Amino acid sequence: MIKPFKTYDQQADLLINRGLEDMDIKPQLLQRLKAVGYYRLSGYFYPFRRTAMFNGKQVKLDLFRTGAKLKTVWNYYLFDRRLRFLIMDAIERVEIAFRVCLAYEWAKFSGISNPQSMKGHFAKKYRNRSQSERLKLFQANYDRSLEDFAFHFREDEGIAQVEDLPVWVFVQFSTFGNLHNLYKDGLPLKLRQGIAQLFGFPDESFFSSLIALLVAARNICAHHGRLWNRKWKYDTQNQIHPLRTRLADIVKASSDPYWDSNRHGNFNKEKTAFLLTALHILLKYAANTSQWDIRLMQLLQDSAPSAGIETEMGFPRNWRAHPLWN
Repeated sequence: MIKPFKTYDQQADLLINRGLEDMDIKPQLLQRLKAVGYYRLSGYFYPFRRTAMFNGKQVKLDLFRTGAKLKTVWNYYLFDRRLRFLIMDAIERVEIAFRVCLAYEWAKFSGISNPQSMKGHFAKKYRNRSQSERLKLFQANYDRSLEDFAFHFREDEGIAQVEDLPVWVFVQFSTFGNLHNLYKDGLPLKLRQGIAQLFGFPDESFFSSLIALLVAARNICAHHGRLWNRKWKYDTQNQIHPLRTRLADIVKASSDPYWDSNRHGNFNKEKTAFLLTALHILLKYAANTSQWDIRLMQLLQDSAPSAGIETEMGFPRNWRAHPLWN
């Protein structure tokens, strides 16, 4: 159903009529709507909407629960924004370390410095999916790059083909997702295992799936999506593709009991707490002098809009004493 256009003033009246409370709310509400937009803010209103049973299923109503205040909703928005910055900071560190490690270990493994000569070292799975088609993604990024080093190799060195570049330059011309696909499908198993072990993961498949998790989370952060209470769940009714919406389908089972056992309290793969735990572990290799953990704890202590937010994010009880965090 196509909805008619509503002015900011009409949007504010609609939210107030649905039960959003606060003294003299409208001027401030208008500011929030102009700054963030009704659609983006609606994700933070969602937990405050009333529920009712319909055809045996609990559904959300448009009306707000008693006590729903704009100030509270806005505090959730600000907390989520700060959390997103923190997650992006960690992902950046892991991504760069992953790029460096992949290039170095691949060159060391093959004894060759450029991908053109490494084609024989591509895993069969990668070759079966049209090696040339996959390399086109790297080539396109190289051709349009405005980085100084891209100009240097294209113009000063006369290197037109991306596979003729030194491998440590080659890996720069890729999105994080394409680079993960190269790792997952293009590199021999022994090399993948060596890279995973350097990050502290004896289980290569699980490590690879954590990198896929970071790729998905990075895309959400880049588009300013809501993270703190996101439910990464496969919608069987609407047939939403699981790789777009469900992290539990991205992350493989781990042979490490601390990840998949309930003995110490389980980190649900569908919750943001699992993502934060994965970043915490990956940063031990990528940035072992980082104060990221301290900043996360500080954010939860100083900016959390509710006492129960850690549970809502998926953290088990006494999670700070969990072997993955302690």
